[in-house]
Amino acid sequence: MSDLKKYIPIILVCSLGLPALSYAEVYTANFSKLSAAQEQRINTDATETADTFYRLYEQRDIHANNTTARVRTTLIERFHNASDIQEYGQYSISVNPETQTLHILRAISVAANGSTTSANHEDIKIIDSNSYDIFSSQKEILINIPAIEEGGYAVIEYDITTHKAKLEADWLETFYPQVLTAKKEYVLTASWDDDYSPSLFIESDAVTCTNTTTSVECKGSNITALAKDPQVRWRDEIGYIHISDKSSWQQVVESYSTIFNTALASSDTDLLKEIELDKQASTEEKINQIHQFVAQKIRYLSRSEYGNAYTPHKTTETLVKRQGDCKDKSALLVDLLQRIGVKAYPVLVSTHRKKLRDKIAPSLAQFNHVVVCFDLPASPGDQPHCIDATDIDSPWQHTPSWIQGNFSLPLNATTPSLIHAPVYRWEFAVDTQLKFHKDGGQTETQSRTYHSHYATWYKSYINSTETAEVARWFIEDYQQKVSNQSTPSISFSGQDTMGAPITIKSITQFDPFINADEDLDYSENDNWLAAELEEGLLSNKIYDEYFPGLKLTSTFHIDLNAIWQATLTPANLQLDYKYGSVVRKATMAHDIVKTTTTVDIPGRWVKTDEIETFNKFIKALRKELKLQVYGKVIQP
Repeated sequence: MSDLKKYIPIILVCSLGLPALSYAEVYTANFSKLSAAQEQRINTDATETADTFYRLYEQRDIHANNTTARVRTTLIERFHNASDIQEYGQYSISVNPETQTLHILRAISVAANGSTTSANHEDIKIIDSNSYDIFSSQKEILINIPAIEEGGYAVIEYDITTHKAKLEADWLETFYPQVLTAKKEYVLTASWDDDYSPSLFIESDAVTCTNTTTSVECKGSNITALAKDPQVRWRDEIGYIHISDKSSWQQVVESYSTIFNTALASSDTDLLKEIELDKQASTEEKINQIHQFVAQKIRYLSRSEYGNAYTPHKTTETLVKRQGDCKDKSALLVDLLQRIGVKAYPVLVSTHRKKLRDKIAPSLAQFNHVVVCFDLPASPGDQPHCIDATDIDSPWQHTPSWIQGNFSLPLNATTPSLIHAPVYRWEFAVDTQLKFHKDGGQTETQSRTYHSHYATWYKSYINSTETAEVARWFIEDYQQKVSNQSTPSISFSGQDTMGAPITIKSITQFDPFINADEDLDYSENDNWLAAELEEGLLSNKIYDEYFPGLKLTSTFHIDLNAIWQATLTPANLQLDYKYGSVVRKATMAHDIVKTTTTVDIPGRWVKTDEIETFNKFIKALRKELKLQVYGKVIQP
């Protein structure tokens, strides 16, 4: 499969929407002039030569108590060239107008000659761009800083006050001293009332902090930009400072359990009548029927309006309206499963994290998704089954690939954990029948069967894409990986059945390319395996990278069709290493050379200093995938 599988999401989850608001309903502003301290910082910095964009100054000043939390942000940024202005000349502020008030104090550009230009309401846009995080109803405020010049500066200063009584969940603020942009000076000061005791978690090497019983101050200078890597979840690696209300994960579990359970129907409500379960069916069959009903019959629709940012709608309402987002569908799934005796429970998931870190503030705000997990008595000791109710293609037996290994908090536990990831995420088998013709041409009949998560990926793509586009893509994929000398005829099956493997069949006729009157010297590349291994190469240089696991089998039947007598066939092979193995077995019978090659590479985290060695292993396996057959022509 191509890299497409890495970038097309299987599920579109939990988009949000609020009615359009005027600026007065979202923020206030007075657009003040520069302060004396800001002007002095800029004048001092302007004497230095700059060769890149950087943040001259960042200050976060927080004051919290039992009812409110105010965060004042002050930023001064220097622009080196036109590219910087294009990329960084617009500043974004996220705010929830239902629970927060935003006051913009300054949004000013400062030219190299010291002249200033202030933004006004016309330079500010309010948009609904948050279409992914489910547990918020954020607005994005875009400030277009006017009249920025090369070598100039932008100053942004604003207050956000959170009103805790309006929150459905707990309060959490997260700050990142080191980001992808260099900072010359960073200051964070936080204070709180004597009768309020927040939780403070500092996990950053970029700052030095001092604290008292009612305050903390963190400072850093000349903070370099965070190193980039292609495959990384930044919240797994980036340093941060957390300030929150909660002091333990147990509090988060208890809090959200209460919220979640308000959505479940009373025991005397017959929710199951809508599904018409077969009373004689096994528990597994009932789970399958319930899962398919919730995943496929309840339309995904974000319903995260104020009051339901975290709180699911009543399951009776979700059932009647046949629509809901992840928390709504999860609540209905839990409600239905519990009614057939399955002890299902919700699990909070962060799609931004794949690692457990020591100093993470306990908070509901650390999560942006909900799934449902349960254990079956028939398989004690096994990993729990986890269902994403927004996923219309994955069977209940397989945890969807996109949440595997993610940071989570099961509501039947007291500490976070990672959602179980299987040993092999990508599994498929290829069977290739090659038959030579007397004129030197060839017919190739190929069948590729994809299992579990791979099958789910294909089904999602096929079922969400126009038929003509699917056909075009399959042909292009074949021609890129196998051969562009002919156009295959392609068909597929299994895409309409949840849990079934999907099979892709192709028949390709090749014009004569070999002289059938001469001895045979023929090589065949195991292209599908080679392509999969190529895609498995890791790309990180700075951070550890996860390899999701491959289990691939490819069988070739090369029919010499009584044209040649085979004199040399591919050798048997067994190559084992700490990362995995490749095994090939070859046989010859009745003019047919048969080879079966199995590649087995379990999923694992690969340390940064091992990535080069791991890639060499992958490349070594690829070199062994060439099949060579020699034969002596059979005289008529």
